[in-house]
Amino acid sequence: PFYSTKGVVASEHPLASIIGVEILRQGGNAVDAAVATSFALAVTQPHLGGLGGDFFALVMDPDGRVYFIDGSGYAPRKLTRAYLINKGYREMPQHGVYSINIPGMVDGLRLMWSRFGSLDWSKLVQPSIDLSLKGFPVYRGLSRAIESNRAMLEKDEGSKSTYLSMDISEKSIIRFPGLAEALKLIMLEPRSFYEGEIAEAIVEYVNKHGGVLDLEDFKRYRATYGKPLKINYRGNTVYEMPPPTQGATTLHILMMLDQVDLGNIPVDSSERINILLEKAYYAYCIRDRYITDPRYME
Repeated sequence: PFYSTKGVVASEHPLASIIGVEILRQGGNAVDAAVATSFALAVTQPHLGGLGGDFFALVMDPDGRVYFIDGSGYAPRKLTRAYLINKGYREMPQHGVYSINIPGMVDGLRLMWSRFGSLDWSKLVQPSIDLSLKGFPVYRGLSRAIESNRAMLEKDEGSKSTYLSMDISEKSIIRFPGLAEALKLIMLEPRSFYEGEIAEAIVEYVNKHGGVLDLEDFKRYRATYGKPLKINYRGNTVYEMPPPTQGATTLHILMMLDQVDLGNIPVDSSERINILLEKAYYAYCIRDRYITDPRYME
């Protein structure tokens, strides 16, 4: 275990965690650190979640109340089921212009910060701008992700000019000046991502390649607050995120495991693994059948 009197930041990239820690040192709270860390991850780990992705959070306030921040992006209004069927699709494509939703990350971070943050917004975005401009060493995960997706990235002029125009081998120093310019606009006004030149550029680019995005889709987008799901598990209260996330699946697995005496089963035994796999299988089948956008769930 790692202990600290100032707080701890855990993320999927050490540079992002360091940025979060620095925010804590400046007097920021956990939410401030989470916002700064998230933007830094969008720079260092774009293959796992960037400005074009979604954002979810559970936040507990000093009084013990837990809030759900829903920064999920919905489909463009013109991207209807009938439209895709008419285009010859029988299921949602995993790649390409029709797989793109309205990005919820930036507004999700803005909403969380506006309610719970303490430092000035610009202080939380500036470190990621510096990271994009000054550069950082490529970590193995990003290098492998680009290489394994090279054939797909080469088909898209934007991806090709961004990721394949530089040395992306492990430990090489890379910079994202274009991303830095976008972050500068977001630092001045986070809603500019949805109502300014960033949104205009995204819509123009995607539609040039056959997409159906609309500026109105961006302007209407707002992240929302929600209530978390919770269960009692072996005397502890476990919180999770409600739909449209799959947090209910985690709780479902725990509820089934609550009926099993795991204490006497070795952690690395095949018996324990089989029990976990069986419970997960049932929970995921139910997820696939029932969990979707809460606005349309029955």
